Amino acid sequence: MKAVIMGATGLVGGWVIQELLAEPRCTAVTSVGRRAQVPQVQKWKERIGSMTDLDTLLKDVEADAAFCCLGTTIKKAGSESAFEEIDWHLPIRFAKAVRKQGVKQFHVVSSLGADAASKNFYLRTKGRMEDDLKALGFETLVIYRPSLLLGEREEKRLMEHLSIKAYRWFEPLYPRFLQSWKPIEAKDVARSMVAEALAGKPGTRIQENRDMHAKLAQS
Repeated sequence: MKAVIMGATGLVGGWVIQELLAEPRCTAVTSVGRRAQVPQVQKWKERIGSMTDLDTLLKDVEADAAFCCLGTTIKKAGSESAFEEIDWHLPIRFAKAVRKQGVKQFHVVSSLGADAASKNFYLRTKGRMEDDLKALGFETLVIYRPSLLLGEREEKRLMEHLSIKAYRWFEPLYPRFLQSWKPIEAKDVARSMVAEALAGKPGTRIQENRDMHAKLAQS
C-alpha cells in the first residue's frame, strides 16, 4: 500500500505516520503540508507548498489510500471562518485533489457528535465536511469520530488539558452509560485508521468512538 497524508504534524497524524512507517505492507508515504518535517526514512517523502493549489502540489502522487488528520480550535484559528477553512474546506480540497490522482480510499478524522444539522458550530462544521466527502464517490470512505483525544500535543490547549487530567483521575469510576464518550488515545485512532486502510474494504463507513474502543478491547 502507498499512502498520502495531510495533517502529519498533528496529534493523530503523527501517530499515523509512525504506524505507516512501521508497517511492512506500506511501501511509500507522502506527507503534504506547509512546513517540512525532514523525514529520516527512505519511504517517506514530502510535498511542501501552498494549500490553495493542491492539484499542483499533488500532481503525479501515487497512493492507494489518503489520510486526512486536520483539526484545530476556533481560538487557534482566530475566527469561525478560519476554523471552517482548516476543518472543512481544506479537507475537501485535499480529497478532490487525491481523487483526481486515482486514490481509491479516503480516511478522515472528524469528531464524536458531528452533524451538519447541529446547533453547535464545531459539530456542524465537522458534519458538513463529512457530507461533502460522501458526495465525492470514493471507493472507500471511512470517517473516524473520536471523543477527547489523549496524547501530548506540540500546542497547549488549556481546557483540553484540564479535561484529560480530570479523566485520568476519575477513569476507574467512569460510568458505563458514558462509555460512548470515553476519551481515546490518539495512537489508537491512528492504529484504527491504518488497519482499516490495509483491509481495504469498499464502502462508506463511520467508525464511532465506541467502535474503536471495542476493536481495541478485542485486539
